[in-house]
Amino acid sequence: MHPAEVRSIPQKTRRRLAVIFLDFDGVILESNEPKERAFRQAFEVFGEKAASAMAFSEAHSAITRYEKVDRIFREILHREPTPEVTAPIFARINQLAFENVVASEEVPGALAFLERFGSLVPLHVVSATPIDQLVPVLEARRFTHYFAGVHGVPPPKAETFRRVLSQLGASPSEAVFIGDSASDLEAADAAGIPFLGRDAGKPFGGQPAAVINDFCEIDAVLQALKLDDTRHEVTATF
Repeated sequence: MHPAEVRSIPQKTRRRLAVIFLDFDGVILESNEPKERAFRQAFEVFGEKAASAMAFSEAHSAITRYEKVDRIFREILHREPTPEVTAPIFARINQLAFENVVASEEVPGALAFLERFGSLVPLHVVSATPIDQLVPVLEARRFTHYFAGVHGVPPPKAETFRRVLSQLGASPSEAVFIGDSASDLEAADAAGIPFLGRDAGKPFGGQPAAVINDFCEIDAVLQALKLDDTRHEVTATF
């Protein structure tokens, strides 16, 4: 992967940064493809419909794996998603996804970012992975202690942003969300939060406040976030 590149949109308002939200897959771990591979393996049971099921899954990355499978049964297989037929598929997806994601490499510089910023501002991971599947991965990789909060879906990410900001007594302008997809950008926009894109090869479908290739150059990330970590009060400009 190339060194971090930052494409910033200069704006002038300087403000306190109260929280940093981060997506997980494709932001902290290079786990997008390993997770997609888990779905592909699990969907082999669909036979000739497997490719259509996988295309549906990739096109609906913002919904939970449980909703995906239910809709695949109804909209592609034209079958009722009863517990008897879906439970084995859920179990296989969950097991394969856990194994594949836990074995994924870190995004370059991500661990250093968590260590550096975790002491400056609350970090919250907000993922489209169900919380009961996300927490075991964080525990297996020993990431849990970096985060003030861990959030899966449901509820939608924008709702989580609003709830956490309310709990902190902070405004959307005092937050930033680091994500890697168009659905992440949409969630940030819905909550009015500045968005920093991590280029994991997915289109954003809009214009993030800044885009980085990875975290390997912390100074580049600082520049993207317009942060000064030498100050007692961390600030940001977007």
